[in-house]
Amino acid sequence: MSYSLKKGKIVELKTIYRFIDGASVKKVGELNFNICHQTLFDIITIPEGKVCTTILDLYNL
Repeated sequence: MSYSLKKGKIVELKTIYRFIDGASVKKVGELNFNICHQTLFDIITIPEGKVCTTILDLYNL
């Protein structure tokens, strides 16, 4: 989504990281893109390693 928003159009990625499978897609849907394109001011991406360490931290609570 972040790459498509930067380009202003739906872009299909060549590769994706599958660790976060629900959020990893090669191509965003048209409806979702249109909604995000019209309503978002910014999008924040989180590195995969940060997600892993946060999950471990939460697990160890």
